[in-house]
Formats: sequence, C-alpha cells, structure tokens
Amino acid sequence: MKSLHDLFQHSDLFHLFQMQWLWWLALCLLALVVGLLGFPFFIQFLKSLRVEQYIREEGPEGHHVKKGTPTGGGIFLIALWTFMCVLWGFLQMGLGNNAFQWISPYFYLPIVMTLCLMGLGMWDDLAKVLKQQNKGLGAKAKLAVQALIGLGFGGIMVAVVGETHV
Repeated sequence: MKSLHDLFQHSDLFHLFQMQWLWWLALCLLALVVGLLGFPFFIQFLKSLRVEQYIREEGPEGHHVKKGTPTGGGIFLIALWTFMCVLWGFLQMGLGNNAFQWISPYFYLPIVMTLCLMGLGMWDDLAKVLKQQNKGLGAKAKLAVQALIGLGFGGIMVAVVGETHV
C-alpha cells in the first residue's frame, strides 16, 4: 500500500509544483502585488519623515512642481527584491533542489552588490536632504564609487568562482 506522500510524488500535481518557472512567475506576481499595495504607504511614510526633494529656485518653472516629492523610494523596491530573492532560496530548498546552495556566490554576491549600490543611492539622497539642496554627490564621485563596487565584486567573482562565463 502506497503512502499519501508516494502518491503525491507520482501525481501530475507534484510535477507542477516542481516546475521552477511556475514558482518564479508566482514570486514575480507576489512582488508586483506587494509593490503596488505597499509602495503608496511607504511614500506616505517618507512624507511623514519629511524626506523630500529640493529644487533649485533658479531652475526651470516645470521643476518647481517636484518640490516636496519624497526621495528614497528605492529602499522599498530593493528591500522587496532582496526579500523575493531570499524567498526564492527557501522555495528552492523546500522543493528539494539539491543544486541550489545558499553559499553559492551566484546567489549572494548579486544581492550584496545590489545592496552596496543601494547604499550609494541612499548616501546621495541623504546628502541632498541634510544639505537641503538639490546637489548630493557629484557625478564623478558616484561614477567612481560605482566603478569601485563593480571592480571589487568582479574581482571577488573571479577569485571565488574562477571563470565567470561572462
């Protein structure tokens, strides 16, 4: 007599649960719904903190409508993306994907690199808010930090993984 677990493993439903593209699609839809429902609340939260854009007075008239627009919304989006990546990892483990490894640099390095670039964006936005002006970090400084982050993580990938197939 077969157990319920054995029957489930041999059913079409089990094979449907094993299909990774279906889980990937479900996570994308979940991220879309969470983003659409949660982002307006996050914007209101930023407004309550008075974290807003500053516009040059001598700038074009069309830019004055942006005055008071909250800044820092990327935090929500990057946090949502990071959460979905970690949730994907848990799903992979739950589905018994033996090829998936948390310690794989292909999994955690892109997340860490994205968080580093988010930190640069936060630094730029924070500089604007604290100075109460529209100029945060200079373009050359931002480009230099981005290049250092990219080179650093590229070097780590080559050192840890070897050939990156890129």
